[in-house]
Formats: sequence, structure tokens, C-alpha cells
Amino acid sequence: MTYKNSPMTEPNKLYSDFKRMMRRLRRLVGKYLAYIVVIEPQASGSLHAHLLLNTIDGSRLYIANSDLRKAWGQGFVNVKRLSDSDNVASYVMAYVSDIDLNNLEGKLSNDSNTKLTKRIIKGGRLGLYPVGMQIYRRSKRGIREPTKLKGTKRTIKERYNINDAMPSYYREMKIKRNNDDETFTIETEYYNREKAKLEKALQKIKNYSEK
Repeated sequence: MTYKNSPMTEPNKLYSDFKRMMRRLRRLVGKYLAYIVVIEPQASGSLHAHLLLNTIDGSRLYIANSDLRKAWGQGFVNVKRLSDSDNVASYVMAYVSDIDLNNLEGKLSNDSNTKLTKRIIKGGRLGLYPVGMQIYRRSKRGIREPTKLKGTKRTIKERYNINDAMPSYYREMKIKRNNDDETFTIETEYYNREKAKLEKALQKIKNYSEK
């Protein structure tokens, strides 16, 4: 969701416009919608938002592009359905952390014929966020707050019994400080606990059948 009058650099205005849009959408759909909204800055400084929507009762949700554009009322929107729920986290991570070098001015194209080779700076977008800015918000209903644990990877994997599991998603970002040559690495891993449990059970069956 973008602003036609850009650059728009006020996070509070974006969140205010977003809340107004959600009231309109809920009236349109006729049910409570759970959401996660993420603010994304372009290199030009202009802000726009990415929104994940779902229904509280698990019923199928369909919102036409024209309906969302009317509810938003600020500029261009683009609606698509995510087909693989396991990749939602990586979808959000990509938009809040990477810079597309083909789109440094924040221009959005609705031309499906445009074919550009993606050139991405991993982690580059993180430096564009103003200090102290709230990057995302979520609905109070329908979205669970993640449990935050601090410790070594081995300890946490043992706690959730996923010692031998492979991550379903992995990314590595190397961040360089502005004032010196020091770099540090951020590694992000996602594990599907149900998948890990199934894989462990299948391995037990395989080991038993080979005896």
C-alpha cells in the first residue's frame, strides 16, 4: 500500500491511515480480520506498508484489489494470496530488511511485462529505518505474540526437542558499521516443530525396518 503523494515520511500518519482503512475493510468483509502490518522505507525516504490479513474464524478471505484500493484511499495497492503459509515469516523478513537495487527511488510498477534481474542488498533496508521507529504492528486478536527466549542455539533446540532438525528457512546477513570496518553476522533460522516431529518418527520407522 503506497502513497500517491510522495515522499511520505511520517510513520504516525501511516498508522493512522491504516487504522481508518481497517475499519472500512471490516465493514466490507463483515467479520473481524487479524493482521500484521509492516512499514517499509524506500531509499528515497518515502514509506509504504505491507499487510498480512487473515480471518479469526479461519474462513476463506477474498478482498478484491479495487476494494482494498478504495478502503486505503491513499494510492496504489496490490493484493495477492500467499500460497505457502510456512514462508510468511521469510516474506516479511525480505521486505523489512532487503533493498532492491532496481528500485532505489521507491518507484512501483504495475507493468507485468517489465523483466528486471533482481539485485538485492541483504540487510540493506535496516539502515533506512529512523531510530526508535516501530517497524510493525499486529491485531490484538488472532495473532499470538511470539515467545522470546535468550540462550545458545543448542539449549533452545534441546528445549523444543528439535536437536537433529534442519531449518525450514535460513538466511545470513553481514552488517558493516558505518564508522569502521568491523562487520558482524546475523543468522536467522526457522524451524517447523510439527515437521521435525514427523521427520523424527519417519526416521525411527526407517531404522526399525532396516534392522
